[in-house]
Amino acid sequence: MADINISVSIGVVVCVIVAELISTLWYNDRTPWHSWHGARFFAAALISDVGLVLIMSFLTKKYYSVSYRDWESAAWLAGLTAALYACLEAPHVVHNGHSLRNFTFHVFHKFVIVFAIVLVYDYCNQHF
Repeated sequence: MADINISVSIGVVVCVIVAELISTLWYNDRTPWHSWHGARFFAAALISDVGLVLIMSFLTKKYYSVSYRDWESAAWLAGLTAALYACLEAPHVVHNGHSLRNFTFHVFHKFVIVFAIVLVYDYCNQHF
């Protein structure tokens, strides 16, 4: 059975803050696409950010190394993660004419978050 070690480092904390900052800026009323998903629940968002950071740190340590100086590998990992998310969460019911646009922005949001997390996490591990 595989052992999974979870450690909280400065990189994990910084990545959670960066992910939440991106999400807060992405889903506010002042963006061009506005906040069309309603209210965000802060506690659930933080738990999700922590989970995503821990999963990405595990993947980058064990299976797919990413360097903050080599942003292309981070883009590939973020793209594959966003594609996996898109395939798993593809809209099954079209509520209105904006469903595809909203879903596309949501998938791009996941790409940006994963891209930022893996780069910031590697940077923090290298320098702190």
